[in-house]
Amino acid sequence: MLKYGKPLNFERWIADHAAELKPPVGNQQIWQDADFICTVVGGPNHRTDFHDDPYEEFFHQLKGQAHLILWDRGRFERVDLNEGDIFLLPAHVQHSPQRPVPGSLCTVIERTRPVGVLDAFSWHCAHCGTTVTRNEVQLGSIVKDLPVAYESFYASTEAKRTCPSCGQVHPGRAWRDWHAVLGQKHAHAAVPRAPPAPPPPPAWAPPWAGRHREHAHGVERGPTCCGASLPSAASSRSVACTPRPARRPRSRRTRRRARAAGTPRPEMLLWPRLAQRSAGPPAAPDRQDRAHPRGLSAGWLAGHGGAPAGREDAR
Repeated sequence: MLKYGKPLNFERWIADHAAELKPPVGNQQIWQDADFICTVVGGPNHRTDFHDDPYEEFFHQLKGQAHLILWDRGRFERVDLNEGDIFLLPAHVQHSPQRPVPGSLCTVIERTRPVGVLDAFSWHCAHCGTTVTRNEVQLGSIVKDLPVAYESFYASTEAKRTCPSCGQVHPGRAWRDWHAVLGQKHAHAAVPRAPPAPPPPPAWAPPWAGRHREHAHGVERGPTCCGASLPSAASSRSVACTPRPARRPRSRRTRRRARAAGTPRPEMLLWPRLAQRSAGPPAAPDRQDRAHPRGLSAGWLAGHGGAPAGREDAR
């Protein structure tokens, strides 16, 4: 008998529990009452606590990126989990998972704790790393027991959140303040800042949008230009990257009006022969430029000293 049911489609399961994989819940357990605790954790999620697991933990980063801040051998460290990575965390290594990317997904597999095997959650001072508070709990359900352990520390007074070594007060629920201090004091272990999102593209962009174009006065870009200072090709000074204004293609009615008003079309500036054909038949040439019956013009004869040898002017 299949106690835990038939095989399930993991992608479909994630789609069915998409609401539970976002804040404020952020995680969902796949199977209940099993020897393994299989949990899918979604982002974004920022924590200030450190978990001390009595057994190993298996991480499989399905989507996005995550980071594990470790408190190991008296110093902060960081392990990066990129999309597709798997990682096995040894037992009793205090770790603080950080998932700054929205929509990220990670599968975490742990062992069920028998009665008497306790987990511990501790909060460390971001200035010196000293343990401020450590709570040991009998963990039965990760989804239900973790919020209770967090709230017991966040609701405590400042006296209980004060570092016994340096006297700094732990910010508690204010994770931005804790991570800001960690970045100043322990930059190697801080969570890297995500790059700013690119600006949205305009409603209509010409073909040259976003591509560099070399000019005599420097470098220029299209409407999506960032305005950065770029080196000039003509001199050693830097010139501002100016956007080229976007120009919509003219409609058929606008082109007809332009031809009626005598305004040259853009293609006439590129192909002179096309411009000549569009302007109509050429004007009649002068008398001296008219074609000679023998194939030579009078203007050519005047410029070359008369008719060539063996030929006479028929006029």
